[in-house]
Amino acid sequence: MRNAARIVLTLALVTLAGAANRLRLVREDDSTADAGPEKRPVPEIQVFDDFSSIGPEQRDAWLSIWSTQAWAMLQSLQAGRDKAPLHLLMVGDSTMRKQKAYLCDFLEPGVQHDFHGPEMVESSCFNRELKVRVTHLWSPCCRPDDLRHLAQRLADEGSVAKRALVEPQVVYHNCGLHLMHLGAFRPFECLPRPYEEVITGFQRALQEVYPSTLQVVMTTHSICEPLFTGGYRDAVDQAHWNPEALTDACVKDLSQRLWRAKDAPSAAATRAAPEGVTRVLAGLCRSGMMIDDTAARQRAAALKAVDAARRRGGGAGIDVVDAYALTWQQCWASEKMDGRHYPFLVPLEAQQFLAVVSRWLGGGVVGVGGSGSSGV
Repeated sequence: MRNAARIVLTLALVTLAGAANRLRLVREDDSTADAGPEKRPVPEIQVFDDFSSIGPEQRDAWLSIWSTQAWAMLQSLQAGRDKAPLHLLMVGDSTMRKQKAYLCDFLEPGVQHDFHGPEMVESSCFNRELKVRVTHLWSPCCRPDDLRHLAQRLADEGSVAKRALVEPQVVYHNCGLHLMHLGAFRPFECLPRPYEEVITGFQRALQEVYPSTLQVVMTTHSICEPLFTGGYRDAVDQAHWNPEALTDACVKDLSQRLWRAKDAPSAAATRAAPEGVTRVLAGLCRSGMMIDDTAARQRAAALKAVDAARRRGGGAGIDVVDAYALTWQQCWASEKMDGRHYPFLVPLEAQQFLAVVSRWLGGGVVGVGGSGSSGV
């Protein structure tokens, strides 16, 4: 175990420098974000050959090293805040839930934190020593009503003092992966809209519900297409060589769903002007396929929405964790048949998030790749 820890410590230091370099490289070439990542220089920071080559001891040592640093960051942050209660609310899909589970594993050890199911829309942990609470709200489509319902429930907690313990100081959110499709093989899970509109709508709802809360937006993970197999592999090949087939299947699915939504305004629009609605849906379907170019476009849209929010002003501030930059070209860190989740890079995402929080709330800690806004 000691040798594994020594090896992983060395790799962690290499990765720390490499992740910062990747953030710099991607940000320097932001002008090509819409054109896809292939036009950018590829940084050489691969830690292992592939995910399957990472043994249990190496995984444990890797997590232990990053968890120790994350604990130190939270200690520093809370010491600077005189241990005022801190609630970090993470809203979104499994990419957010994994970061919540990673933090909770050392904040509240001995408890299973990475669980989910149809009834599990909210989960949290609390560390009494640091007075830090971390909550995940399952909202894979970034629906403003999900946030409003949670805020109402927290507002009903009782006394003012109790509400102060549960009201979030930071809301961290992303929902990009569930706004992608692969035709009939993987339909849109949410009725699609332009991604910038999705992020902006959620930002506005958040400012309405929690006007004094820091917002942190996470960009969507890079898609490692070579790891897809079976139907996913066939659908991705179609996305590149026969995109109209996927587009047609997607438009058919969305049209049927809108038509069935009898009471929705979209259903009335579909019946009143079916050709116009079909053109809009075709555009959303063409731009929303689950390939890396789509993730790159979502990243550009998220950064644009953040810049617009900064110009509008108001609220406690807004910042970015650039998960696309952290996961881009890092197929080794994702499992075969997955290609969109990167378990070995979850600590780096969480580390960058804590660095952003520390900079805004007073800890002054610099984490992986610097603060989220420094180069965006």
